[in-house]
Amino acid sequence: MLCLAMDTAGSQCAACLYDGAARRMLAQHSETIDRGHAERLMGIISEVMGSAGAGYGDLAKIITSTGPGSFTGIRVTVATAKGFGLGLGIPVIGISTLAAMLATVREKAPGDGGAGFGALIDARRGEVHGLLDFETPLAAAETPFAADLAGFAGLLEERLASDPAGRLVLGIQEIGQGAGSDAGTIEARIAQSAFADRIDVLPIAAVPIRLYAELGAAADQATHLAEPLYLRPPDAKPQTGFAVKRI
Repeated sequence: MLCLAMDTAGSQCAACLYDGAARRMLAQHSETIDRGHAERLMGIISEVMGSAGAGYGDLAKIITSTGPGSFTGIRVTVATAKGFGLGLGIPVIGISTLAAMLATVREKAPGDGGAGFGALIDARRGEVHGLLDFETPLAAAETPFAADLAGFAGLLEERLASDPAGRLVLGIQEIGQGAGSDAGTIEARIAQSAFADRIDVLPIAAVPIRLYAELGAAADQATHLAEPLYLRPPDAKPQTGFAVKRI
């Protein structure tokens, strides 16, 4: 079962060809770019297919990242994946950035079986997008959420306070690296916690495209829709006071 996976939800523009039956990577390519994902993605896909010596007719499944992340980037990869799926008549699977990050955390910390695992993305404005493998008042386990950073940090402190032996392993992606950003706020807030010594932080700049492929190959289309995951309402609002009168 050959799977084509792609990701442009963040600064990464990546694609890979993965054999789901043999659980083997056939070819992959990733570039870190600030913009131009739409222009570059198809070239990367062509390079990957050529490197593996595969044709598009050989594909059995398309896998795409769904965010959260860049509004434009998410739409690029989801639209491209849907185009392939429609043209080839094969399933398209959506894997959230947070789910892939959580898989990265589990892979990097396999010996911390007793710890609570989580994936966090700095959403700026004092907010965080997250996914945890345990339930909180914000969301059920393995369910994406958006929250105020201070309030979220308080929930983590309450959890650790109620479990003296408890530990957390959190993968963190700071997306605001440009001038004027508030990058580093998640790690800074965790460092201020009274339980900071029981929270391990794993910085994640980008998720390997391999993990999207592995998760997607094992996923079902009915439960992993290829739809953008937006955890915060759009900033742009429709104009209501300047509408042109219809004649």
